Amino acid sequence: MQSDDRVDGLRRIALGIAAALLLALLAWLTLSSRQSEHAEHAAQAQEVLTLNVLRATEQVLSTAQDAETGERGFLLTGDPAFLQPLNAARSQQPAAIARLRELTENDADAAAKVTRIEELASASMAQLERSVAMQRQGRLDQANRLDQLRDGKQAMDQLRAELAALERLKQLELLESRNQAQHATTLAGRWRALLTAFTLVLGLLCGMAVRGQLRARQQAREQAIRARSETILEAGRHLLQSIIDSSGNLIFVKTRQGEVLFANAAFSKAVPTPLPMLRGVPLPPTDEPNEAEALAAADRAALERGELSAVDLRLTVDGERRWYRVEKNPWVRDGKIIGVIGIVRDISVTKSREASLEQRVAARTAELENALASVQQEMAEREAVQESLRQFQKIESLGQLTGGIAHDFNNMLAVVIASLDTLRQQLPAMDARNIAPLIETALAGATSAADLTGRLLAFARQQRLKPRRVELNTLISRTQRLLARSLGKNIEVMLDLDPAAGWVEVDNSQLESALVNLAVNARDAMPTGGRLTIATRRRDTEIEIKVDDNGEGMSSEQLQRVFDPFFTTKDIGMGTGLGLSQVHGFVAQSGGRITIQSTPNVGTSVCIALPACDAPESAEAGDAKQADREVKGELVLLVEDEALVRLSAQASLTALGYRVIAAAEGYEALRLLSENPQIAALLTDISMPGMNGRDLAEAALLLRPDLAVVLTTGHGSDTGSNTGILVLPKPYLLEDLAAVLAEALANAGAREQAVALANSRKHGGKKSQPSPEPEAPSPV
Repeated sequence: MQSDDRVDGLRRIALGIAAALLLALLAWLTLSSRQSEHAEHAAQAQEVLTLNVLRATEQVLSTAQDAETGERGFLLTGDPAFLQPLNAARSQQPAAIARLRELTENDADAAAKVTRIEELASASMAQLERSVAMQRQGRLDQANRLDQLRDGKQAMDQLRAELAALERLKQLELLESRNQAQHATTLAGRWRALLTAFTLVLGLLCGMAVRGQLRARQQAREQAIRARSETILEAGRHLLQSIIDSSGNLIFVKTRQGEVLFANAAFSKAVPTPLPMLRGVPLPPTDEPNEAEALAAADRAALERGELSAVDLRLTVDGERRWYRVEKNPWVRDGKIIGVIGIVRDISVTKSREASLEQRVAARTAELENALASVQQEMAEREAVQESLRQFQKIESLGQLTGGIAHDFNNMLAVVIASLDTLRQQLPAMDARNIAPLIETALAGATSAADLTGRLLAFARQQRLKPRRVELNTLISRTQRLLARSLGKNIEVMLDLDPAAGWVEVDNSQLESALVNLAVNARDAMPTGGRLTIATRRRDTEIEIKVDDNGEGMSSEQLQRVFDPFFTTKDIGMGTGLGLSQVHGFVAQSGGRITIQSTPNVGTSVCIALPACDAPESAEAGDAKQADREVKGELVLLVEDEALVRLSAQASLTALGYRVIAAAEGYEALRLLSENPQIAALLTDISMPGMNGRDLAEAALLLRPDLAVVLTTGHGSDTGSNTGILVLPKPYLLEDLAAVLAEALANAGAREQAVALANSRKHGGKKSQPSPEPEAPSPV
């Protein structure tokens, strides 16, 4: 009896251990499923957070690019309308950065990058605003503009790099979250499969142990013990069946011969075919040959190589077709593979998420491709603008060089022409017959050289213009008669004038010269004759002058260099290459623009657009003639930094009958002026080291308001100031010097009388006693 009790006790212990193991398995399966679901939820949350961060970085980059585009447009054009994107970006950028900071506040690394992005964005916006402020204040020259554009590009590159780094960080976090979720899911499935198999084996072993113990017992009780053992085993089977049936996965076990030994309730529900009829059929059954072959290959991998395999397929369960993943595990007993354990899980939700993710990735890829195309187009446009800017800088540099050369050449010509003219005026009558022709020839050559410097200054946009209001059609009609005589009979000159063209304010002689230059170029392009058409058209606030010919035309390579100085398409010795450069400089200096189009063997069309102006209220008055004035030996203060020019001008003034005091720089001149109150006139060069001529003239007029002042210059861009000071361009003849000095002395006398009259009225008509004049110093 005691032995029976012991056997019963052992049996209860074994059953308790098996039940405990089975309950532990059920708890583990439940925990594993929850961990897998938690990992999937975490991956979804990370995916949403990453997408929001990417959208926020795109908005920050977009506002920065809009601000840069507005700033560059304003720097290149000066048009305030281009500042609208910059103003909009200034208000939108803080909100975008705040959104980005809110999304990354729980991530220390991402938050640090957002702080860096905010610093770079603020620095970039501040740099853009400084460029705009400098442009508005007129302190942005070409070098500074390039520096500002370069600094702006560097700031944008740093900002793009930080944004890209943040995107990579969030994408890596997303990838890591997905990998963790997938790993947790896979690991949970494997553990469930292994623990399920372990439970099955454990239950069988327990049953076998109990049966062995019962058989070892008394033969008399063998039948009773066997019966009780079978009862226990049956209870274990039912318990195991109930545990496995509680799983939502489809579970089945089959032998090497293809016999299905076990299937849980979920499998029987999905596959209603009786288990004996499934012998040798790839499980679960499918109508697709490819899926059946994949399931058979998974069975072979488990039975022959002991490998775990997984096959995704679609099954129809309860009238609904869904995605399932079939995992085939080898069933091993005593170190031998005796069958296959199959676990089928519903993965429809996972598949749906993967499809949704693929769609989002495809959409994002399309957006990136569109953005790349937009960036490439913007880069091409930017390269075209930079090429135009380089061409403009090249022409501007050549213009500055040409203007400087013309200034120095004018100084040398001033010495030559003044000396020759003085020599001609003082030549004795007896020598005039033989020497005068030589002097006239030298003067003609020097005058031609001065004309060449004028053409160089026209290219450099530094020529002296005398703008006046001109009725354009009348000027062109007058020029047609000149062209008809000079171009020849084989060139037909036609006019197509718009009656509503109106008036322009230009130097009419320079405009006529420009038209003649274009006409001569057209004539040379039509060696066998042709038609030259000059047309005018009114375009809102501009008037266009078009000069068309049907000549030989030019290639695209020639068109790119057509305004370069000394470039010509004519034969050697047939042209200087300054014609179109001079026209370009005149038009630009007049506030207009010039464009040219040409097609080989078709012809060339040049279009000049000039600002329109209103008609004058009355006819332009003619130049007032200055009355002849007798020189009374007035004392003139001559200021010139170049010794040769100073000596030549001193000789010219002496020849005209003036006394001269000479100075080499401005401060010396002011000292002489304060020491010699009898000085009546100041003749000074504008371009001098230290104090220039304009500053000297203003300081001298403060000391002596009654002083006559004349400025001389070899620069065509130097004109009289708004105080009415006269300017005498170099080189000049004696009669030019005499006329401008006479006019300046007359103007000074008029000012002195006006001041005296105002003083007499102020003091009630009382006359002040004149102070005796100090003795004049000897002229230098």
